[in-house]
Order: sequence, then structure tokens, then C-alpha cells
Amino acid sequence: MAKEPAAPSCPSCERPIADGTDDCPHCGANLVAAARDRAVRRFRRAKFLLTSALVAGFFLNLLGDDVVGWLGGAKKGPLGLSLRLLGTLILVTGGVFYARLKGRSGWWGLIGFLNCIGYCVLVWMDKICLRCGTRSKDKFEECPSCRAPI
Repeated sequence: MAKEPAAPSCPSCERPIADGTDDCPHCGANLVAAARDRAVRRFRRAKFLLTSALVAGFFLNLLGDDVVGWLGGAKKGPLGLSLRLLGTLILVTGGVFYARLKGRSGWWGLIGFLNCIGYCVLVWMDKICLRCGTRSKDKFEECPSCRAPI
């Protein structure tokens, strides 16, 4: 037996509401604004985590051999090389996700092989709204056309 989908509920008062309702009939909360705020918070959190991973990958790639030297191992040994390769992998993977976050093709993530220069190129690229395709050079958090988070 298939389960019936649960009826939607208001995020503020948690009472059931009808589909397609913009305002909660019980507490008057604006459901559209609440959904947009949740999407913006998820977007900001993903952007923060992604930027943190890219910075960590950059430092692993840059300082992989030195970290091993500080720990008492051979600087040019296999552990240092492994740390640098891990840093490069994080940079490229993070670049793929960051490019997709900006509405670009994931192939732009290969620019992560250029380290800091590649990351700067990704940061300075225009954003493209994933919903309507509008390009934005400014630091908008919402698309000026459809108000989706970008």
C-alpha cells in the first residue's frame, strides 16, 4: 500500500493548510516569504561550506609538503604528495559545485587546477539564475527578475 502524502502545514503554527495558499488562515504567516527565506538560508549555508572547503583545499595544495615537514616526516615524501593531491581534488570538486551554484556548467570546475587564480575567476564570474536564466553581475541574493535565490 502506498502512503498518502501528508497534508501541507504552516511552518509557524504547524496547523494543516490547503495547497496553493499564500497565507496561513490560522496565524496569518506569509508562506511564500517563509519558503523563500528557508531557500536563502540553505543557499547561504551551502555557499559558506563550499567556500570553506575551497580554502582548505587551497591550503592543503599549497602547504602539503610543509605540513609533513612540520610533523617530522620527509618533506618530499609520499605523504606530502598525497596531501597536495587531496588539496587539488578538493579544489576541482569544490570548483564544480561552485560553478553550478553560480548557474554555470560543472566543467568550469576544472579551473580549480589553477589554484587561487582559478578560484578568483570563479568568484568574479557572472551569476546566472537557475530558474529564469537572468545574468547578474551585482551581488544580489535574489534574482531581480523572478526573486529566486542566486
